[in-house]
Amino acid sequence: MKEDSSYAEETKSRKSCGTPAKTSALLFLDVLCTYFEEEQILDKEQIKLFRKQWMAEEM
Repeated sequence: MKEDSSYAEETKSRKSCGTPAKTSALLFLDVLCTYFEEEQILDKEQIKLFRKQWMAEEM
């Protein structure tokens, strides 16, 4: 019975994360924004705007 319960929890957590493609896109966005910030390509306000525009296009 415990295996069934853990499987249900694992399936539930996968559904809450979204599709693999969507999860990958969000991970890529996070990495890209971190790169922009570390290399000082964009400031925090520009990164915030970039993230907002990205999310609008993805939806």
